Amino acid sequence: MKVVILGGGFGGVYTAQNLKSCWPLGEKLDVTLISRSSHFEFKPLFPEVFAGRLSPDHVRFRLHDLCRACHVKIAQITGIDPRKNVVKTDKGDVKYEYLVIALGGQPESVPVTQGAELSFFESLDDAVRLRDRVAALARQMRSGRTKSRARNSVVIIGAGPTGIEIASEASYLLGTNRDKPAAASKRPRADIYLIEFAPQILHAWGQALRDETRRILGEAGVHLLTSTRVSRIERGRVYLNGERSISADAVVWAGGLRGLPLYQSLGSPLDRYGRFRVNARLQLPRHENVFAMGDAINTAGFPMPIPQSAQAAFQQAHCVAANVRRSIAGKALKEFRYSELGVAMPVGGRRAVAHIGGLPIEGHVAWALEKALFTARVPGLANKLKLFDGLALEPLEQEGMRYLKEKGIEWEFLRENAE
Repeated sequence: MKVVILGGGFGGVYTAQNLKSCWPLGEKLDVTLISRSSHFEFKPLFPEVFAGRLSPDHVRFRLHDLCRACHVKIAQITGIDPRKNVVKTDKGDVKYEYLVIALGGQPESVPVTQGAELSFFESLDDAVRLRDRVAALARQMRSGRTKSRARNSVVIIGAGPTGIEIASEASYLLGTNRDKPAAASKRPRADIYLIEFAPQILHAWGQALRDETRRILGEAGVHLLTSTRVSRIERGRVYLNGERSISADAVVWAGGLRGLPLYQSLGSPLDRYGRFRVNARLQLPRHENVFAMGDAINTAGFPMPIPQSAQAAFQQAHCVAANVRRSIAGKALKEFRYSELGVAMPVGGRRAVAHIGGLPIEGHVAWALEKALFTARVPGLANKLKLFDGLALEPLEQEGMRYLKEKGIEWEFLRENAE
């Protein structure tokens, strides 16, 4: 039985592993995973790379090592023909009997004028580029070269988990956060704006965690603007809700994602953002042998909010793998039910806020707990040990300093802010 999985992220890798781990049915499945990249990147730890506490090698793993029991095909997907059950790639067509789409999405488009720079945070390369951009800004601030303004500013668009983590880490790296309430801290050396179109942050999370995150962002000197739309980005300036604007030395997109143009080729119902409308079993309504998950789908119709997180992708992958096996065996398929096992929000400088089993936790303990849970989710024992070494067996500041020094980046303020 030929199963083809599109995408080498959380959903794709965990679906492949779940399918092949089922004995004896797993032995009968011919599973092919198609990805344009040869590596799986552990996105929840991108902020650690951005902050300089981990090197990219700690959170990047070869797909061939993770999916040894599957065929891994590195190729660019160019189309899908559901009538012929064929995936088209630049390396040739691939036939399937069951198809799993876990390709994620793409950042929404924002008008950007010529000469303006907009950074993203969707890959490790993005995290490294943003780290270097903030490093350059910090060096400029330390040297007193501030162009025409006395203050510098970073604008992050999107106050979801990724945006909040970027803003929190940037507040430490640029000196706006001294681990003290804003009223008691030194005057910030940079303005950090976190912009959210919705009236509240973290809409899929509990009110208590939202309130705690808001409080910590305020203490960090982050300017949180909700119910605010970005209308356009120009060089050095971001326009909000029409003509209101703020200055910006760096602009980062951490907002919502749209479906890929590729999704239109299946002729399946899409929402206004180009994402698949799936049924409760994560199938495409017009194609019962096609499943989709993660950022590729609209989850508004499910009984409870489903965050765009690694935890949700892990659970969806388990459900999809089970439903492929059930369909082959002629059994009734399972409906997806998201189960919130606990949430944690890193807030910069090895601190986090978390709610685990209804118990609120804050500070270094919450941060360590979150990282332990992520380490447990990393596929493969060798990869877990490598990540554990990076997170726990060495002082984190020394790890970051050594890596940055090896790359020729003089980022002394990392140690200064850690003191």
